[in-house]
Amino acid sequence: APSVGTNSYLVGATIPVNPVSRVMLSWTMLTPNTNMKDTYNAQNQSAYNIAYSYNFTKRTNMYAMFGYMQNVGTVDTVKSTLVGVGLRHMF
Repeated sequence: APSVGTNSYLVGATIPVNPVSRVMLSWTMLTPNTNMKDTYNAQNQSAYNIAYSYNFTKRTNMYAMFGYMQNVGTVDTVKSTLVGVGLRHMF
């Protein structure tokens, strides 16, 4: 519906640990407008994320990440957790 909408906000930071590694943090929030809250009982959605990256070479790195989200899809009490690790090589 045209009167249904949201606003999104993001705050993030990359923190160098040493020349080859860094920690990345972010927080995001999605707020439904009044029509969406009234029609669908939509709630604010928040996500918290942290990641670590280590460069083996200029083209190869390893990463690990963790994320947690509340009120997924603006549905009250729906939660999600994400855990990931990987090795990336850029050609």
